[in-house]
Amino acid sequence: MKLPTLEIEKDSNGFIDPTKASEALDKTESLVMEMKKDSKHSASIVTGDVTGVIQRQAENTDTEDFCCSSEQDVMNILDCQSALDTDSPWSVMIPSEAFDKAHLESNKSAFVVILQFKNMRNTNETNIYTVLNNETYGITMGTKISNLTDNIEMSIKQKNMVGKASCVSWDGIGEVNWTTSGCETEIDSNNTIKCSCSHLTFFAVLMSPPDVNSTVPDLETLTFITSIGCGISMFFLAVALFMHFLLRKAKSNQATKILMNMFVALSLLNVSFLSNESVANTGDNAACVFIALLLHYSMLASFTWFFIQALHMYLWLIRQNVSITNYMRKITVLGWGECEQQNIY
Repeated sequence: MKLPTLEIEKDSNGFIDPTKASEALDKTESLVMEMKKDSKHSASIVTGDVTGVIQRQAENTDTEDFCCSSEQDVMNILDCQSALDTDSPWSVMIPSEAFDKAHLESNKSAFVVILQFKNMRNTNETNIYTVLNNETYGITMGTKISNLTDNIEMSIKQKNMVGKASCVSWDGIGEVNWTTSGCETEIDSNNTIKCSCSHLTFFAVLMSPPDVNSTVPDLETLTFITSIGCGISMFFLAVALFMHFLLRKAKSNQATKILMNMFVALSLLNVSFLSNESVANTGDNAACVFIALLLHYSMLASFTWFFIQALHMYLWLIRQNVSITNYMRKITVLGWGECEQQNIY
């Protein structure tokens, strides 16, 4: 059965709008309802740069794995027993567990929709990575499917593969923001890229140039070392602040107050730096802006308090007779207030 084509808008450069692609994937549930009325169990979708297939499993029957392949802009349903032997450039296996979850979540007959989008706009794409073959695949069952124990398996065959391949996914919200979370990548000796993912959404394979690949292990190692260093720094700063407030018996002198303010600024810098990646991974724009402002402010505060510490030592050791009215209040405003003004402007 061939259903009416989907209308998906393109931008002025001929790229498919990611938001429209996500909406089109959601709207395919209405096509499934049409199939149910006509007692059809499978259908193909063809429209411009989008091809796809819909499979509706029969009611009151045991669910089975579903396999299909894509070749020459046509998607074909396969027998999963022979799917591994196919020569198709792309193939996918949806486990029966996903159909069972979909049936329990929606209390309807289980179905799967697979759409292949070519030339989907990706504002985050740079010369560091590209989407393999400019192909993005959207898979939905009409409800959220995640945490599968029997993963979705995708295979992409490449004759000449240059660079490193990474299987990624996108949740279909806003602009494309690829993540490797929930997907594992394996490349066999025949240059077949195998993606194993525990959820349903949009999928693609990102290719990184060879010169970028060689730096990835180093980057991970340096990031780990930096995190350990910041963690140790935070620990001893916390110990110093705790001991100061616990053991002080008299009013602190000016040098100690300046030192404690510097410790607070450094602690704030370490906290914002260590939480930076975790906040960025949430994809929350407001949280990202907040952590960026906090990181910028705490860094300026740290530099300023280092300067104040040096200035105080100069006045104490060299200019011993200098007397400044409201000295601590003024340097506190300089250390914390001036940094805020620099951050704003």
